[in-house]
Amino acid sequence: MKYDILVNRQNKISDDFINDVKLINIKDVNGNDVLIEEKAFSQFLKLKHYLMEYEDIIVEIECAYRSKIEQEIIYEEFVSMYGENYASSFVAPIGCSEHHTGLAIDLIIYFDKEGFISCNDNFDRTTLVFEEKVHKHLSDFGFILRYPKGREDITGYSYEPWHIRYVGKSISTEIFNCGITLEEYYEKIGNNNI
Repeated sequence: MKYDILVNRQNKISDDFINDVKLINIKDVNGNDVLIEEKAFSQFLKLKHYLMEYEDIIVEIECAYRSKIEQEIIYEEFVSMYGENYASSFVAPIGCSEHHTGLAIDLIIYFDKEGFISCNDNFDRTTLVFEEKVHKHLSDFGFILRYPKGREDITGYSYEPWHIRYVGKSISTEIFNCGITLEEYYEKIGNNNI
């Protein structure tokens, strides 16, 4: 399994990549069936337990694997609601979404006994909690913050404090310690994985 695969606007996922991914069926925070790569889910559970114990928050999965058809529907919904420019800064084109890998997770958090707070509810407060309590622990469990603040010109997407990506412990540690993105990691190691 290629946990460090780079998927972005310049690196579309191959049609057969998902054939090598062991997806498991779980329930998201709303009780809906969601598919996610097995090891990414196992590490998410460890991260969730750690955050509960040491940061007094609960994180849950709002989204994980998305088929290309689901991605197309989301993209078209964003275009119709917000226009093409806005949609293209937040929603990946079909074949260019990390969610196609089963390794990306959109999180929501629960804190202060107020219920689940998604990225759409209170962006500033949610962002602050992610930044203060979640991001610093991601690499300990093999995750990275995929679209960091101030790196939009490199990743091609707006800051998404809730979007994490499983890449494995050694790569996540290097990305965190160097303060770089997955794109910069690939540039650093001179690897073209697509």
